Amino acid sequence: MIPRVLRQFYKTTPSGIASSKPKDSDVLQHLQFIQSLINRLDSSSATLKGWLIPVVTASYGFAYVNRNLPVLLLGMFFVVMCYVLDSSYLFYGRRYVDLYNAVILRDGSIPWMSLDWKNIPESYRRSRLSAFGSRLLLMFYVPIFAVGVGVSVLILS
Repeated sequence: MIPRVLRQFYKTTPSGIASSKPKDSDVLQHLQFIQSLINRLDSSSATLKGWLIPVVTASYGFAYVNRNLPVLLLGMFFVVMCYVLDSSYLFYGRRYVDLYNAVILRDGSIPWMSLDWKNIPESYRRSRLSAFGSRLLLMFYVPIFAVGVGVSVLILS
């Protein structure tokens, strides 16, 4: 699938120019585009974690002080939703890293200036479950969720 901008480029360039092999500078620009997407996903993940800590701390603290189980469950639900969203960021980030690596190979499997990770050959792809079960995410989110479980035990006792 060719993006709209590139379709317009193909229509306006003389034949042979658009179909020629991309220059090294074009490949570098393509790699910079992919790297900017990876950086954006990583910064979104960091921002998500930055919001998670104060929101969950406030909900757990409020729930403990006021013995309010629904607020605690809301905080625990927020932890689970942030985990799912963060694993999605990690999955897409890994897919764009795979796209980056495939572009570096320059074997012709990735269309010129394509940012569509669906063009990655099957042998380079990672599964969504690999991101969902990432040790990095589990080491961050499981202790936060466990604190919620501990607070719920204290509230119910």
